Amino acid sequence: MTVAGQDSAGRWTAERVGETLVEAFRALPHMPVYAPRHAPQLEPVLPGHDPGPLDVLALSERVLGRSSLERRLVLIWARSIATGGDVGGSLRVWCRAHGMNRSTFDRRRVRACAQIAAEMNRTGEGALEARESLRVEAPALAARVEML
Repeated sequence: MTVAGQDSAGRWTAERVGETLVEAFRALPHMPVYAPRHAPQLEPVLPGHDPGPLDVLALSERVLGRSSLERRLVLIWARSIATGGDVGGSLRVWCRAHGMNRSTFDRRRVRACAQIAAEMNRTGEGALEARESLRVEAPALAARVEML
C-alpha cells in the first residue's frame, strides 16, 4: 500500500511536492511568493531523512528558477489552496487577470511539481547512497546516526 503522493518506493511525486508546498503556506500563509533573497542549496540534515516543507519551497527556486513563471504558478497555487483564496486571491481570478486558461495553469503547475519531485528523488538517492557507504565504512558511526 502506498501513501497518497508517493510511489511504491516512497519516492517523491508531483502530488507529494504540491501537498508539501501547501503545508508550507498553511504554516506561513503571508509568506511572499517571490522572495528577495536566493534560497540555499538543499541538503538533508541526515542522510535518508525527508526535507521539510520550507526546504521544498527553497528547492523550487533552484529547480525552476527564482522568478520563473512555473515557480510562481506552483507557489500561487499552493498559497491559494492553503488559504482558501484568502491570501492572494482565487486561482480563477488570477488566471483571468493574466489571460491564462485554468487547464493550462494546472498542466504547467503539475509539470513544475514533477520537476521538483525528480530533483528531490535525485538528492534523496544520493543521501541514501551516503548512508549505505557509512554503514560499510564506519558501522559504529552509522549506528549512532540511526539512533538520531
